[in-house]
Amino acid sequence: MCTHPDHEVVTLPDGQVDETHVFTDADMARLVDAVDRMAGRMWQSIYGYPQSIYGYPQEVS
Repeated sequence: MCTHPDHEVVTLPDGQVDETHVFTDADMARLVDAVDRMAGRMWQSIYGYPQSIYGYPQEVS
């Protein structure tokens, strides 16, 4: 079991422990920002940077 203070721990009737991490709004905002940055880096590594307004840099016209 984790000792993180933002965990909600419930003991089920059969004796198992259900442990849920409770995220604050600030935690979720940081998580969303991190995922957005990662997605942006992935996009740049695939399609190049900066993105052309006329399409992807690898397109052949």
